[in-house]
Parts: sequence; C-alpha cells; structure tokens
Amino acid sequence: MAAGVYDLVLEKGTDIDVTFNWGTGTNPFVPNNVTGYTARMQWRVTADAVAILAEFTTANGKLVVDGPAGKFTLVVSATESAGWGFTEAVYDLEIIAPGPPTKVKRLLKGTVTIDPEVTR
Repeated sequence: MAAGVYDLVLEKGTDIDVTFNWGTGTNPFVPNNVTGYTARMQWRVTADAVAILAEFTTANGKLVVDGPAGKFTLVVSATESAGWGFTEAVYDLEIIAPGPPTKVKRLLKGTVTIDPEVTR
C-alpha cells in the first residue's frame, strides 16, 4: 500500500505537536497497536536533496509513539521552530516494526510549509 499524503502547515516560533494516527475505519476508528515500533522523519528541500533541514526520530525524542493508541506524535519546541531558516520542504514518515526481522513502512509523505512568525 502506498504512503498516505498529508501536507503540514506549521507556525514558526511556536511549540508544535502533530499527531499521526494509524489504524482502520473512521467511525469507529480502530488503531493499529504499534507497541515497540520506532519512527523517523526527515525534511529536505526536495526528496533527492542531500542536505537534511530537520530530523525527527524516536531516538532523539522528537517523535513519540503511543503504542496501543496507534499514534506517532511530532514534538518540536518553540525555540527549535524559531530557528528554522526555510519556508518549504518535503517529508516522509517511516515507521519501523520490531523484529526480527524489522520491517520499515513509509506511512506518510507530503510538503511542509512554515508560516513565518511576526511576534518575536
């Protein structure tokens, strides 16, 4: 199954927490249990760009997993978002199921638009 497409619009200079839910159905939503999973996300100018603009992982604490709820949450401090020097990027979110063997799934992809901060 192909990755879902979800475009992000984030406000520079603010605390950010965006939750991505993974499951089936809508009413009721049935979450996939992702206990033991890890996740990673990178932002780049283009998908084939070498330079990474921002990186978020479960290892660096910027992607938080709520296993039974099927949730992956992107967490960025206001200080970090205030330092972003770009306004547009592309991203994807990969989740890694525990193994053995481990399995990588590209859950989401899309664009990131940074809404500039006026009050500093």
